[in-house]
Amino acid sequence: MIAKGITVSIGTDGAPSNNRMDMFDEMYLVSLIHKGRNLNPKTLPAEKVLEMVTIDGARCLLWNDEIGSMEPGKKADLIIVNPKSPRQFASS
Repeated sequence: MIAKGITVSIGTDGAPSNNRMDMFDEMYLVSLIHKGRNLNPKTLPAEKVLEMVTIDGARCLLWNDEIGSMEPGKKADLIIVNPKSPRQFASS
């Protein structure tokens, strides 16, 4: 789909599906599955995966004029990621 110019995004569909809604897990799985299926580590680069959850997500929602990228006039949030444990939830 991406090769044909179709915008593809990544998301979660709610707590009942996996009870976590962890976008970092979703990003990892999308990357891993496609690289393994094609036996090519360059199939889906990390930069494209990040784009799929930001600007492409906004495009799919038709909100790309309001969110999805850091530009003047757009709404913005800040996240801080612990590089030792990139998880949304603390693990026990």
